[in-house]
Amino acid sequence: MDCTFHVAPVYTLMPAFAVNNITADMLFEMERELAEPRFAGVPIGFTLGDMLAIHLLDGNYDWSLKNMVRDLLGCVFHFMARSSGRPMDGKGMQDKVLFTWIYDRQSLRDMVLPLVQAIGPENCVVFGSNPVMREKLPAGAMFLAWSDVPGSDTGPWRREFVRCLRSWLPKMVTVCRRHGVTLRILPLLVKYLVIHSRRVLACGCLLDQLRPKMVVTEFDRNAMASCLVLAARERGLRTSTLVHGVINPPHGYTPVLADQIFCWGEHQRRQLMEMGTSPRKVLKTGAPHISNFIGVDSLLVRKRMRIDLSTPVVMLATSPVKDIDRRILAETFCEALTKTILVGVVRLHPSEKLEFYANLARAYPAVRFLANGVLTIDEAMAVSDVVCCHDSSFGHEAVIKGKSVVVLDVLSTPLRGGLELVDSAGCPRVSSSQNLAAELQHIAGDEEYRRRLLERLQQYVKDNYTAFGSEAVDNIVAALRTGSMLGSAPAAQSMEVS
Repeated sequence: MDCTFHVAPVYTLMPAFAVNNITADMLFEMERELAEPRFAGVPIGFTLGDMLAIHLLDGNYDWSLKNMVRDLLGCVFHFMARSSGRPMDGKGMQDKVLFTWIYDRQSLRDMVLPLVQAIGPENCVVFGSNPVMREKLPAGAMFLAWSDVPGSDTGPWRREFVRCLRSWLPKMVTVCRRHGVTLRILPLLVKYLVIHSRRVLACGCLLDQLRPKMVVTEFDRNAMASCLVLAARERGLRTSTLVHGVINPPHGYTPVLADQIFCWGEHQRRQLMEMGTSPRKVLKTGAPHISNFIGVDSLLVRKRMRIDLSTPVVMLATSPVKDIDRRILAETFCEALTKTILVGVVRLHPSEKLEFYANLARAYPAVRFLANGVLTIDEAMAVSDVVCCHDSSFGHEAVIKGKSVVVLDVLSTPLRGGLELVDSAGCPRVSSSQNLAAELQHIAGDEEYRRRLLERLQQYVKDNYTAFGSEAVDNIVAALRTGSMLGSAPAAQSMEVS
């Protein structure tokens, strides 16, 4: 297997019970090492990327002794658990395009459902995380929930897992020691190796029953989708992945596991290639879930939300970073708004809960904190005159829709996607609440300054995005239909991951 990896800068994180020296390079190395020996023909290490990023690189894991014991017990539980053995009702689902639908979020709905509609609902099976998603599919499309996946034979799985674990354990220890990382992370790693190896076999059983024409996913590095994609590739099935959000190098979207990745435009193509992705895998199709216009009336949304119609609104889009950084980001924003006459709104990331910000909401009652689902993306854009972000897809989408964007560089975590907005789109960059207050007042009070910012944003969008919405959907469908991608796979397909 040919694996090429981008040499990443070092990001040292120190969560509680300090798990130090977690870097992108260390995570890449761990994935590579655990990809061999292959489990049932699948390089299982590459299914761990999403988990490694969330728990280790983002620093959002509870490393207390209590949680370590819970992980150890989890290893035992999942190792000893018997297969449900329940049959799967796959009648009428054979020889179709198999889509994943990872979460029932607006952005993912707007990626998956238009593609299903364009290919023809009768030609598609959607593999979703929650049975209630079934009700939202176009008429004629078939649905399978993750819980519907057939169980595999436990005995052969245990024998294969134990065989691989004998090699994996010393590799994990070696990587941790080489990077100076505590061995406290081993129970977490083993737990996910158990879970993902069982998923790989279960996904294999699913694919053997459905015999899909191909597999299409929103994110091939997701914990479930990665197992499905690699099991599909091991069977010679064609696989494609979309890009569901902004790419923030170095870790997250690479190595690409699918045969082909459909990116938004030239900037993402360059990013993927710089991180070691083979150029032949990357196709610029556009962003199917993003429109370059706002489809709702600003005044109506403001009236509904009881927001002053005469005062400019500034919205902070939060990010799923470390807890301490989430507080710093929101507090910097709130403090800046107290120095202006502008209306402040904080829109949470889909993964966040309002309870986390309860103390800040009490300390800054003039700023409104909104759960992600209160406003659609278009409604949030319609309400906002200026958007603030650190690294956020919402900030990039605001640029596309012609909104002024200010990048907050106030965290210990270096800017990634936000830096692109500063360097290439010309968005202002601020490093304190005082700077933010001054910049917001400048934007609100200087029409010529706003015009220059908008011109720079428009040029950036023109240069870096291939298409939006239905045009991007058409591009993706055309790509899926070329090269027999909706037909049988080539006989000599390799399992290259890059």
